[in-house]
Amino acid sequence: MRVKTELQTFDIKLIDNAVTAALQHQFPLDLTITARAGVEFYGKLSDALATTDATATSQIKSGALYYYPDWQALSFQLKDLDISPYTMIYLGELPVQLVTLLQETNRQDFIVNLS
Repeated sequence: MRVKTELQTFDIKLIDNAVTAALQHQFPLDLTITARAGVEFYGKLSDALATTDATATSQIKSGALYYYPDWQALSFQLKDLDISPYTMIYLGELPVQLVTLLQETNRQDFIVNLS
């Protein structure tokens, strides 16, 4: 998956499952991602992703991309967290350069293009 900001383009290697396949069917996609408390940037999708047989976790790792079905949102994770009793579905690893950009920015929002 390619993530394009106004400044740079990043490649994310997604895992192979039904959730990532459903996400890729929505491409190309412009998504506004919003900062939340220095923990993540998240963006709500217009259509829910199929989550059948997807493994969910409460142990969230920094530098990873997750899908949060309850909010129908992608989460670009910036910190390790235990979000129990909630869970998210792991989708892939974020490039270090993208994590650094999101951690160091003063912006609250980015518009990204996913393809």
